[in-house]
Amino acid sequence: MMKQSTSLATPAKWMSRVSGVFALLSGVGYLYVFVDPKLALRVVSENALSNLPGEVGSLQYVLLFIVGAVPVSLFIVALLAARRFFACYVSGEVFPSHSSVELRRIGKLFLALAILGPIIRMVAVLVITWTNPPGQKQLVLSLSTSDGLLIILSGLLLMVGHILAEANRLSEDNEQII
Repeated sequence: MMKQSTSLATPAKWMSRVSGVFALLSGVGYLYVFVDPKLALRVVSENALSNLPGEVGSLQYVLLFIVGAVPVSLFIVALLAARRFFACYVSGEVFPSHSSVELRRIGKLFLALAILGPIIRMVAVLVITWTNPPGQKQLVLSLSTSDGLLIILSGLLLMVGHILAEANRLSEDNEQII
């Protein structure tokens, strides 16, 4: 079993803690935004539709909360997976067996976020405009460079996760030979 001193363990411990804190802040922040309907509409307008009505109905508000909770939940789960990934390295071990699983999980969650992002924005616009009179309802599908970057990042994490799993397997084979 290959070990490395605190040069790996110390940053891993800090990143594990930071990931956990950001997961908590993401959930609390999302709930805080939806406590105030005006703040929630402002956030939705910045992310989905710029010319929002001044007010939405209570059913629309609840639906917006649910639609927005999907990517936030995926992001929190990804941050918790990142926390577990970094925690794998706290012992200082270079090839912990579980790290590749967590890294691939993060990649899959980011890929889901990249795919769902444009769909979530489209559904949010539909929810906001569904009570508009005929001719003023909107269907908007938007793709951003952030969506493309997230797809590339998720692919990178998936590939590195597979490479890490193979490196782990080779390391275990080498230990058995010696």
